[in-house]
Amino acid sequence: MANESSSASRAKQTVTPIWHGLAAVHRKSNGEKHIRVRWMRLGGLVVIAGVAVWMTVALALYLWFKLGRGFQDEQFADVLFFRYQEHNRKLGEYFLRMGDLHMENHRFPEAFNAYRLGVMKAPDSPESLHGRERLADFDYIYYRNELSHSLQVLEGGLPYAVGTNLDYVNNYLTRLQQGHFPDKIIAVCKQYLESPDAKACRADVRIVFALNLAQVYIDQGRYDESEAVIEQYKLDQFLEGAMLISRSLWERGRLREATTYLENAQTKFGNNELILGLLSRYYRDLGDMDKSVEYILKLQISNPNNAMPRIELLYIWMKTGETEKVASKVDSLIDQFHSDVGTMAALDDFAMDQGDATLAQRLYLNAQNENARQVKAGNGEIFDVAAYAINIAQADLAKGDYDSALKFLDELDQTKPHWLDPNRIQFDCLRALVNFGLGKSQDANLYVEKLIASPATRPDTLIAVANRFLTHNGTIQAQKLFQAAYEKDPHNQGALAQLITADLQLGNSENMNDNITKLLNTRRPPLELIYDAYRELGSDRFLFVPDRENLLSKMYGYIQTATKNRQPSISSQPTG
Repeated sequence: MANESSSASRAKQTVTPIWHGLAAVHRKSNGEKHIRVRWMRLGGLVVIAGVAVWMTVALALYLWFKLGRGFQDEQFADVLFFRYQEHNRKLGEYFLRMGDLHMENHRFPEAFNAYRLGVMKAPDSPESLHGRERLADFDYIYYRNELSHSLQVLEGGLPYAVGTNLDYVNNYLTRLQQGHFPDKIIAVCKQYLESPDAKACRADVRIVFALNLAQVYIDQGRYDESEAVIEQYKLDQFLEGAMLISRSLWERGRLREATTYLENAQTKFGNNELILGLLSRYYRDLGDMDKSVEYILKLQISNPNNAMPRIELLYIWMKTGETEKVASKVDSLIDQFHSDVGTMAALDDFAMDQGDATLAQRLYLNAQNENARQVKAGNGEIFDVAAYAINIAQADLAKGDYDSALKFLDELDQTKPHWLDPNRIQFDCLRALVNFGLGKSQDANLYVEKLIASPATRPDTLIAVANRFLTHNGTIQAQKLFQAAYEKDPHNQGALAQLITADLQLGNSENMNDNITKLLNTRRPPLELIYDAYRELGSDRFLFVPDRENLLSKMYGYIQTATKNRQPSISSQPTG
């Protein structure tokens, strides 16, 4: 009876659809009514509307990118199914291609923006590495040749390049070298050689990192660490590694070993230009002019268009007194290579070394003229005129014409101060040397202290200036500079060896024990220096070296071991 009553009650209800059938009004016979939402229909409508809106928006975006922005690689499916990562990658690659197109048409602001958007949208795309290199070039120009900004751009692409793009890695490391960022090179190379990031590196990229790490260590005089890297990564199998080994031997004072090693490398790698050029230079420094000329001639035969052998001949002719040949060869070099930056720089180095201020002035004028020609042709300047100007004073200094050098430096300071600002450290170095040459020791010492105190002065700069002081009999100033270089870089074995040499000449005994002990603990202490120190410390001049007898015993043991097959040998220890 209850069910019949309920059915009767429902039968008496009237149903009126509302809201286009999405709901209904239920009215009972007694006048009571209520609204019921038809959820199934409403849900279906929402789904249909959502799909329609989704399709409409996707179509609009597709048409906007495809037709409005000219992005022909756009795929409707990428927009429709929210494949934004794929969409951004393709869009980024499109912007990168547009950047190249703008560059071809010399629309540089548009190219910069296109590269920037391309790298931002597709940072992990192989094509973005090219975009980063372009952006780095823009930043280098925009920030007035400050490499730090362009390096940040390149560094961002390094994780993507180490497994795919050797040229990109080489470009980044080369710029680090140009900017003199040795600590950064060491950090990056170690990151991709020793950390978990090393797994992402291609084999040839790892070799490049290892070579750069070994080279920086040698540049810093850290010969033990360099040789350890060379051994660990078997870099002697490569030409660059062999060159580094010979350089390490040479700088350690093992001169004959360096030349022998290079000659063996020549057999292995053939008549390579780098090996031939270095062998010629080594034999020239050893005074064996016949061997030096032999290798220069081989180098000329292997590459007749290379100017470097001809410049190497200039050094040989100067040593043998054939100055008339030098003048003729210099004329022909300038006539043929007047717009070659590398050749003119090498010729300028020759002018400085020989103290030829006239040639340095001539090269300075050539640099100015060539820059004017390049600008007139719509190109940028190719020569660093400021460096050529400063090198005129360098040549005067090498010749011993201190008055002319000082006068020229004062003139530059007054007329071209903007040239000196980026070269201020080099300028202070010259001031120190010139004042010392003029007998103004107090002024020279002030510049020396300024160099030492400056955090921007690199250890290799201090060593170079110290060596220049030695050529002018400034052993006291040189000792201070070697000391400062070693304090700035305690790993620098070269600075340590030169500091010991200066202390021996000056009779400084305070730190002699510590410094020689540190040198003996290196992998290949220079035998000649240890032998000289052994003889000096055995004299009454160094009676007050702390624990002298123990130090002499250690030095004697090293000399005996190192000279088993070499001459001269030492038969007995000196007596104090």
